[in-house]
This record gives sequence, C-alpha cells and structure tokens, in this order.
Amino acid sequence: MNKISAESGFQLLYRFNEKPSLSDLDNILFPNGLKGGDIVQLTGESAIGKSTLLLKYLTKSLLPKYYNGVFLGGLNVGVILIDTSHGISILKLVCLMEKFISQTCECLTKSESIEILSNPDNVKDIVNNSLKNLIILKTYTSLQLEMNYYSIEKILATDSKSSMIIIDKLSAAIKSTCPSVDVASKNGSPGSFEVSINGELVYSKLRTMAFPDFDSVLEVVKEVESGEFPRKIEKQQPITNFMRYSSKFFIKILLMCLVIILICLSYNIYLTAENSFNKSSTLLKKTKSVKIEKIDMGQVKLFNNAENSFEDMYNFKVDLKFLRKKKSNNNNLKKQYSKHEIEIWGKASIGDYLWNHILDGNSTTYANGLIKHGEIKIQNLLFRFRSGPGIVQTTVPTSVKNLILVLNGKDDVKIKFSKNWLDYLIHFKNLKNVGVVLLGDEKCDNNWILQYLKTRGGLVDFVFLIYDCKLIDNREFYQWPLGVATYRGFPLLKLNHVNVDVARQHLCSFMGTVYKNSTRVLLTQILKKSNKCFVASRDNWVPGETYESMSRYLKKLSDSDLTLNPVGQNTECYRIYEALSLGTVPIVENVVTPGDCDSGKNSPLRLLKEHNAPLIFIDDWNDLNSVLESERGKKYSNGTMILKGK
Repeated sequence: MNKISAESGFQLLYRFNEKPSLSDLDNILFPNGLKGGDIVQLTGESAIGKSTLLLKYLTKSLLPKYYNGVFLGGLNVGVILIDTSHGISILKLVCLMEKFISQTCECLTKSESIEILSNPDNVKDIVNNSLKNLIILKTYTSLQLEMNYYSIEKILATDSKSSMIIIDKLSAAIKSTCPSVDVASKNGSPGSFEVSINGELVYSKLRTMAFPDFDSVLEVVKEVESGEFPRKIEKQQPITNFMRYSSKFFIKILLMCLVIILICLSYNIYLTAENSFNKSSTLLKKTKSVKIEKIDMGQVKLFNNAENSFEDMYNFKVDLKFLRKKKSNNNNLKKQYSKHEIEIWGKASIGDYLWNHILDGNSTTYANGLIKHGEIKIQNLLFRFRSGPGIVQTTVPTSVKNLILVLNGKDDVKIKFSKNWLDYLIHFKNLKNVGVVLLGDEKCDNNWILQYLKTRGGLVDFVFLIYDCKLIDNREFYQWPLGVATYRGFPLLKLNHVNVDVARQHLCSFMGTVYKNSTRVLLTQILKKSNKCFVASRDNWVPGETYESMSRYLKKLSDSDLTLNPVGQNTECYRIYEALSLGTVPIVENVVTPGDCDSGKNSPLRLLKEHNAPLIFIDDWNDLNSVLESERGKKYSNGTMILKGK
C-alpha cells in the first residue's frame, strides 16, 4: 500500500512562492510589476479598447519566455478567466499571439533564431502549448458564478502555474453575488427567471467543505430545493410582486416619454430640411454660371530629369497643395457632387507612409495607442484612415463600400495574416470596390494574391505592389514606391525643412548593415582606402531606432551631397527615398537581386527610372572614385552643386 504523506505549511508556502511572476506584464502601466494579491480594474467608456488591452495581457502572459532556446518574451503564466459576458474571442487571441511572435521574429538578428520563429509549424506549436495555460470558466447564471469561485480555490491550490485571475465584466460578477440568487427554471424560456434557490444557504453550506466539486454543489442545491436545508429568507414573494408591478409602471412612463421625444425630433428635422432646401435652391441659382475647373493630374510630373530635380519636387508639392486648396474652395459647391467615402485600413507600416507622406493626412491616436484614425477630403473624395493593433476584423465598420487595404506579404507569417483579412472581406455585405497596397516579397514571389482578384473569383479590383514584380501589368497590378521607414520613426519632412543651397560637410556617406558575401563588403573596403566618404556600418540589422540614433542618421544624411546605396535583400531600399527627402542624391547599385523580380532593360527600380528620379546608377563599386570625381563641382539648373567635402 502506498504511503500517504501530508504537506506541511512551510512546503505549501514554498510551493505558492514558486508561481510565475507578472513583473514584466506592462512596464508602462505597471513599472513595479504586479505582485500576489494585487487587484487591477480596467475601466472606461465602451468601445475604447478595454477588451483588446485585456487580450494583449492574455497574450503576453500565456506565451513562453523561451522556445527552443530562442527568446520570445512571454511570461509562461497560467491564467484563469471567468467569462461572464462571453465576448472573449479565442480567434482574436490566437491572431494576437501570432502577431506577437512575428514582431519578436522581426527584432531577432541571428538567422537560426529567425528560422525557428518564422516556421509555421513552430508557431502553431507555440500557440497550442500556450493555450494549455488558459482555463476558461464560463458563467451564465449567478449560481454558476458561486460554483466557479470554489473551482478557482481548488485550481490555485493544485496548479502551480496559475498566477492571474481575470473576471470579464466585473460589474456582472458583483451584481451576481447578492444573497438572493436567481436561477433559470427548466421549463422557462430564456430570459425568464424564478426565485427558486436561496444562494446564501448554498454558499454557507459549501463553506464547510474543503474543496467542493461539481457533484457536491449539485447535492447542496437539491437539499435547498427540497427543504432539507433550512431556509433563512422568507416573505420574499410580496416584495418580488411589488418590484414587478413597479417595473411595468416605470416602463409605461418611459415609453410615453420616448414617443413625445420622437414627435419633437421629427418636427425639428422637418423644419431643418425645409430650411436647407430653401438655401440649396438659392445656392443653385447663384452657381449655375460658375465653371468648375478640372485639374488633370496627368500633367503633374514627379521628376523631369536629374538636373532640375529639386525644382520638379517643389512644383510637385505645390501642385498637390493647389489641389487641396482647390478642394477647400469648392466646399460651398459640394451639393453638386456625389461624395465618395473611401476607407483605408493600414495593417502594415507602409500604411503610415501612404497616409502621412503621400496623402499628407493627419491622424489621432487613442485607446492607449491601439488605434490611429484620421480623415482628409480631396474634392468629392472623403478618405478615412484606420490603423494600429486595435484595428481587427471585428472593430472596423461593417458598412464599408470602398476599401483600400494595406497589407504585408514579405514572409509566410505575414502572408497568413494578410490572407485572414482578405478571406474576411466576404462578411462586408456592402463592399463594392477593393484595392490592396501590398509590401511584396523581396524576391518578387507574390502569386498567392492572384486568387483574390475579381477576375479570378475574388473581391479585389486592383493591387499596388512594391518591388519590380513581373505581375505588374498596369491593369490589375500597379507598381508602388517603398518610401521611407516610418516604422523606425523617419519623420515627414516639409520643403522648408531642407536647405539644398548650403555647402555640406561630406562628399558622400554610407550608413547601413554590412551583410556577409554581399557587395557591401567590397564597398566598405573601398571607402576605408579613399577616406572620401563618411562610413557608419554594422554587422547585424536592427529593426528599431532610438531617438539618438535616428537624429544622428538624419544629420549625416543632411550633411552629405551623395548617399551610397549598395543592394541588400532588394535593390529598392528605404535609404533611397530617405536620401531624396533630405536633398542628397543617391548613388544606386544598378543590379537586379536574385529571385523572380523583373530583369528587363528598365530594371531595377522601374518606377523611379520611368519618372527620371535624380539617381546616379553604378554597375561596379570599383568605379566609385571616377563617379565621385565626375560629380564633384557639378552645377544644377537651380544653382545647387556637389561640393568637395570639408
């Protein structure tokens, strides 16, 4: 016979002390971490992101800290969730877990670690094992809530990993702890309740048990129902009848008030409509002779040639400002136009480049940084921008008709995330027009999106695609610029922020990551011998930037006449557009990177070559010195020149 050993009090306290820590749950809201016994209540108005923040904490708590030796950043904590509102979506939780893993993968530098976390099978294994740390106690009635309280006591005593208890909709839980417990009758319809069980007696009976299980609770309930256990609450029925009568009387008064309010509102709307109609008739008579000038955006050229590039960039921005000014001046005539509303949902960092740098739109951040929102009007088009982790399939407006969806398709994890969005579009019944702006694969392997085109049975009308992909036909696929690295905090620079007329400190500069077995190794060796250019290189790519590193990067670009751009994973890189933003001319390696990208006569960088962007192309970095000598002292039509570095 097995020997039975009892656990001492010291052993019990030691076991409880070994529970996982919550010290790194949120360093901003909880700088000192959360300790045992701490109670945190999430409050605020509805629809501001409380449930999303709760899911964010759930994600970090459930995920492991390490996976196969790779740092993941989770807490590996067991969580008990009392679900009283049934609004927690497991699908949304899984999506947040996959996004957490993807963001961690982007910050890694070792290729072995990146390969582990980017493997879909490993991601599935991490999510499945993490969900085992979650215990969900569904609650539909007050009695079930009481039973769940005892279940928690038993779980905490036996499960060493459980360190967090979450009660969704705390107000519902508090309301359910009154002495009198309402339980739905078996024959009653949903929503009809009868006072049949005294919850206070059940509670006092269960308190005498050490760890009651479900069968024990049912036995106690049967005792109370049959009268074997003495009742303490009597004469409750008259009070209940009085409350029912009072409720009916109050509802009648409320309905009468609502009818009166509706009558007043209807009359007010009638007067307003009549007044607006009179004003519109007067305005229509005044504007019949007004000729509306149409602006042909086809006449606005991005760049003419390299020599007058700065003048062209200035004229291009002036034309855009004129267009917006023209739009605002014509607001008084908006009755003659049909307004089209276009939703832009940014689920990739290039969405910020589209909204802030191309459309020149502003956005407001709220819900603790989970959501960004902005609006801009151009003639009869109203653009609405939504972005951030709080923008998910169930938080966007379901009445959308015209949609621009900004997605990331650089790797398998991001492609899976993008497919989830595209597959969900069928739920928007009013959807008429769909466009996609896609950060494509750096090797131009983007065939996965073909199935979503309207010509192939999908909902997507057109795709703006980054990089020189062979799919671009200017009918369904159009090329889109990569732009600047907004995800690293590169700012929006206005024309008056850059002075191209002053002498600059450096003739040329190179700041970037030097990958092994790449032409960047050759370039750095040449630069070290010549001492003509400023060089700041690193061996490993870092996704984020500090304020100091970004300031240093901007200053060195501003102090350079030329910026060197050796190829990386693809010829097109953020540095090209960032250099142009600061008035420094990029020297670009004219090489098509390996993969399935177009290798025609205009490749690489077809879009920039098509618009005669101010770029200098070089086939071999061994020719750099001759290129620098030819560019030194060259004057341009606007009076700027490339000077010798000081």
